[in-house]
Amino acid sequence: PVSFLLVIRLDSSFQEEERKAVKDHMKLFGDTIWDQTIVLFTCGDWLGDRTIELYIESE
Repeated sequence: PVSFLLVIRLDSSFQEEERKAVKDHMKLFGDTIWDQTIVLFTCGDWLGDRTIELYIESE
């Protein structure tokens, strides 16, 4: 089994340029890459009382 780890810092803004770079790199691995990807959000204490779901929706 192969898996990929995508680490996203919550204490800095995830700019459109970075978003595009991630998408472009992930495309290189094919359509099923997201089935093998673990997304790790770091600096979660930065969210305070907000949930990760609310943060993602607002971004």
